[in-house]
Amino acid sequence: MNGPNSMPALTEVFAGGDGPDIICALIDSIEAYGVYMAKNNVAASDTDSANIYYLTRLLRAIISDCCGINIH
Repeated sequence: MNGPNSMPALTEVFAGGDGPDIICALIDSIEAYGVYMAKNNVAASDTDSANIYYLTRLLRAIISDCCGINIH
C-alpha cells in the first residue's frame, strides 16, 4: 500500500473514530477462537489455523497502515 489514500474506506473508518473498536473486535475474535478450542479440547483444523492466521494478518495490516505501528 502506498500512502494514506491507498485504502480510502479503511482510512475513513479510522478517521471516524471506529479504528480502536475494530482492532479490539479482531483481538477479541482471535482470543475467543483460541479459548473455545482450548476449553473444548478441539484440535485446530486446517480451516481453524487459516482463520486465525488471516485474522492476525488483517490485524497486523490495519495496525501498520492505519496506526503507523510496525508489528513483526
